[in-house]
Amino acid sequence: MKSLLVCLLLLVPAAFAQVEIGEAIDGALGTAKEKVDEIAKNMDDDLLAIGAKKSVLGFINTLADKMSFTAFHWAAFMLMFAGVVNFGLQATLGKLRLLGRGSFSFFEMLSDLLATGACLIGLIFVTQSASDKSDFAASAFLVLSAVGLGGLLGLLLYQKGISTELAALKSRRGE
Repeated sequence: MKSLLVCLLLLVPAAFAQVEIGEAIDGALGTAKEKVDEIAKNMDDDLLAIGAKKSVLGFINTLADKMSFTAFHWAAFMLMFAGVVNFGLQATLGKLRLLGRGSFSFFEMLSDLLATGACLIGLIFVTQSASDKSDFAASAFLVLSAVGLGGLLGLLLYQKGISTELAALKSRRGE
């Protein structure tokens, strides 16, 4: 009974400390959000920042306008699809194969997931742009040929990537 009382006396302050820590974190997050909002407003009103934004977006928009033709959309879609297949497989099956051999790198998996996300976002933007500015999205042949070749390229890149990772693992182990 005495040890139970001692445990309770030790746990009660810890519970209150967790509440205080939670309140401190909430306060810090609120303060950080206010600071970011203030910085964003200042930048949105700053003429130099507005000029820099226009310069960056202007260059990209000019490039996008010049590259807005069916063959470009086909190639971009095919490459983005290949990236989604390759990095998606690397992040899932590839990491499972390495884990099965006793090796795992959280940062490698995070890198593959980031690349998958970037390719998926690129795929979405290419599709959106192609729908507005070319005949790519209207043609079943163009879309399916890009999917087929992109999928095949993605599988080949996945196979090469996992072979390289497995060879590096063997080398590290001295096999």
